Parts: sequence; C-alpha cells; structure tokens
Amino acid sequence: MDEALRNHRGEELYREIDRALASGDEAAFLNLTDELKLLYRMN
Repeated sequence: MDEALRNHRGEELYREIDRALASGDEAAFLNLTDELKLLYRMN
C-alpha cells in the first residue's frame, strides 16, 4: 500500500478511535485499534 494512503487511513482511524472513546463505544474502539495495528504492520 502506498505510504501516503496508509498515513491518510491512519489519521482517519485515530479520529474514529477518539470518537469511539468519547462515546464509550468499546466494540468500535477495539475494532478500530485492531485495524490500526494491521495497517502499520503491513510496512
């Protein structure tokens, strides 16, 4: 995956994680953090 696209998706994930934390949505938080881990493991 292109680094620019990966960075853009990473930024989106961080924003979504912040929203999940703010709303107390544990399931969304866990799913989003799993996706973030996978995204950056693919380097």
